[in-house]
Amino acid sequence: MPYTIRFQADTKRDLEATWGVYGPKFQEDMTDWFAEIARRAEARDYALSFDLLELLPDAVTSASGNSWRHSFRRWLEASATDRFWAFLAVLKKRCPPWELRTTSRHFSVVSAFSCSITAFVEVNHISKLVVFRYFEGLPGQD
Repeated sequence: MPYTIRFQADTKRDLEATWGVYGPKFQEDMTDWFAEIARRAEARDYALSFDLLELLPDAVTSASGNSWRHSFRRWLEASATDRFWAFLAVLKKRCPPWELRTTSRHFSVVSAFSCSITAFVEVNHISKLVVFRYFEGLPGQD
């Protein structure tokens, strides 16, 4: 079963507003990018993305560390059922069950201009989800 793509509510709102202004070609290009991110997350092919926690300054991450520490903290807060599935995900995928990733892509929005959009995503290997938390650089984004 392939990983499912989801969006945080306000992120989805921003995305739909941008698509409404810049049209179906831009929407299609972005949708293809989302599908590629989900395929790569499922295959654990992170050649085009970075561990978000490794990019943050040490002052911010000193309490959370890397993806394994983030996952361990989430595991401690999880229900017994989620802990069980997280443990199985670690055994099966040999990776943290929850990962925070960031990736960017350059888009030609209309013939007049192009933009570089950065996506901040959470990969949930337990529920097989890729959740887009935030976009930076969306055309027209405040």
